[in-house]
Amino acid sequence: MQVSWMHYAAYNGAEYAMNTKSNNNHETLLRGWTSDTGEFTLRISYPDARTMRQSSMIVEPSNQWRMKEIISAELGQCAATRVEHEKDLSPANLFLLCNPSTVTAPNALLTQLVFDSPFKVEIEYDGRLENFRTLGNRSPLLNDFESRFDEFLSVPQIDLDTKNMSKVALSNLLGGIGYSYGRGVVYEWVDGIRRLKETEPFELLTDTPSRATSPCGFLWDSGFDSLVIQKWNPHISLRIIANWAERIDQNGWMAREQIAGEEARGQVPIDHWPQNPKFGNPPSLLLPLYELVLAFNKDPETSDSITLLLPHFERNLRWFTRTQHGNLHPALEAQSSAGLYRWRGRSKHYTLTSGLEDYPRGTTPNEYELHVDLAAWMAFAARTLRRLREITGTAGDVSWTRLAGAPLAQIEEDAMRAIENVHWNERAGCYQDRTIDQEGRPRGICHAL
Repeated sequence: MQVSWMHYAAYNGAEYAMNTKSNNNHETLLRGWTSDTGEFTLRISYPDARTMRQSSMIVEPSNQWRMKEIISAELGQCAATRVEHEKDLSPANLFLLCNPSTVTAPNALLTQLVFDSPFKVEIEYDGRLENFRTLGNRSPLLNDFESRFDEFLSVPQIDLDTKNMSKVALSNLLGGIGYSYGRGVVYEWVDGIRRLKETEPFELLTDTPSRATSPCGFLWDSGFDSLVIQKWNPHISLRIIANWAERIDQNGWMAREQIAGEEARGQVPIDHWPQNPKFGNPPSLLLPLYELVLAFNKDPETSDSITLLLPHFERNLRWFTRTQHGNLHPALEAQSSAGLYRWRGRSKHYTLTSGLEDYPRGTTPNEYELHVDLAAWMAFAARTLRRLREITGTAGDVSWTRLAGAPLAQIEEDAMRAIENVHWNERAGCYQDRTIDQEGRPRGICHAL
C-alpha cells in the first residue's frame, strides 16, 4: 500500500527568511532565520520515499492553523490542472503537489513524500546545523529510554509484545502534551438571558487526547494522565497542574474543557465550545498533586511551588460545596443535607460533568437526585487538601482563612456520613445514587447487580 505523507513548516511573525535544499540522499534541509528564534535548520530525512514534491506559499498568520484545509485545496487545484493538461494520467499521481512555485518570500513550505508502507521519516530541528544528532549516535538516547522505561514500568516479567505496546502507550501520552494560547468561550447570564462570551486570552500546557485532532485540555482526563506523566517527568507534571490551577477563577470554578484559540476550536464540534460556569468536573488533579507533595516535600523549591497551588484547589472545593450541593427531599430519611451532592448539567442518558459520562443513572433527572460519586470526590478532596496543608506546614497560614466555609475536616466528615447513611443500601450490598421516583418515593439506583 502506498501512503502520501505531508509536512509543512510555517512562520507567523513579521521578520523571517526561509529556503529549502534537497539532495540525492533522500534528505531536505529547511534553513532560515526569524526575529524570534534566530537562525534555525530543519532536516527531514526520508530514506524510504518513492516520490518527493515540494511547494511554497504565503499564508496569512491568522489562517495558518487551517493549513490542512489550505493544503487540501492546493492538491485539488493541482489535480484539476493535471486532468485538464495531461493524457494517460496515473491515479497515483493525481494528488501530487504541483511543480515548485515561484513565490517570493514564502512563509509556508510544504513537503510531500510518497512511500510504500511501512516507512520511516526523521525530522530534526536545531538552531545550529552542527548540533544535529545523526542516526549513528542515537544509541545512547535509545538505551537511556530503555533503561528508564524498565524502571518506570517496574514489572519483573513481561512479554515483549506487552512491553512494546506499553512503550507506544507511554509515547502517545507524552506526545499528546501540548501548549495552546487563545480565548475560550463561556456562557454568561445577563438579566436572566444566557449568552456567549469570549474569555480573556489564556495559555495552557496540558495533556490532550490528540494534539492533531483534539488539542484541548480535559480536566477529568488530566488528573489521571498526570499520575503517569509525573512518574516519567515530575516537573512537566507539576507545570501541567499549575497551568490548570491558574484556570480556577475567583469564584472557584474551573471549566472541564479548556479550548484555547481558534485552532483548537477548529478541531472541536461547535456545541462543545461554550463552557458553563454552573457545571463542574471531578477535582482529579488532586490525585497527582498529592503524589508530588509526597515525593518532593523535602525539595524546598518544588515544595514552595506546590504550596502556592493549594489555595486555588481549596477555592475550587468550596465552589462545589456552594453550587453542587444536594437537596434533601422530605421523604428521605436523613437529618441534614450536609454532605449530599448532585451533578448539575445532567441529561437522561449522559452525565458529562461526572467524568463517567454515559454511566447509567436514574432515568429522569430531577432536583432531588443525590450522586454518590460526587460525595466521594468531595470527601477525597477535603481529606487530601487537609493532609497537604499538614505536610506543607500551611495548616495555620492566615491566607487560607479567607476562604469562607466549613473547615475541611467538616466537609470530609459530612460527605463520609452521607455516603454511609444515605447512599449505602444494606439490602443491595452496595452504595447507590439516590433519586425520587414518579410516586414521590425515595429509592436507590443500583446498576451493579
